[in-house]
Amino acid sequence: MLCKAIKDLVLTDYLDQQLDGELKGNIESHLATCPDCAAFARDVQKTLADPFKSIVRQKVPERVWESIKANIPVKVSLADKVTGLLERITPVFSFPRLSPILAGVAVMLIVGATVFYGQQAKQVRVKEQVEYLAYLLTPADPQESENSSMETPIEKYFL
Repeated sequence: MLCKAIKDLVLTDYLDQQLDGELKGNIESHLATCPDCAAFARDVQKTLADPFKSIVRQKVPERVWESIKANIPVKVSLADKVTGLLERITPVFSFPRLSPILAGVAVMLIVGATVFYGQQAKQVRVKEQVEYLAYLLTPADPQESENSSMETPIEKYFL
């Protein structure tokens, strides 16, 4: 491993003893062979870890934890938002006389949208057909447009 990566791990997980066996073994074998990293680990242990070994942990009052929890913003998931929306909409559908009316309006909107879309699609197809026929009737040669007869050069020769 590179010395920089070893030093980063020594500062974080190695001192906290949060490493798995294999990675811890790799670090210790590197520290055994690299005097620079071993000195760094000893200095870090002496200055950062050893002073805190004799500290007695104090119990934090419960009101402090409650205050912290109250001030942490709660992330609302999408499922919670949908559930909340459904809970607000459900009372609208609980009125027995209003439900058939809303269902009828929904059906009319769906049928109207389907018919409107069908009419637009039909208009588009008709317009495309008209443009295609106009294209077929338009002469490809500009000289042919001056001569309005539909004869080909072979027909002109034999007729």
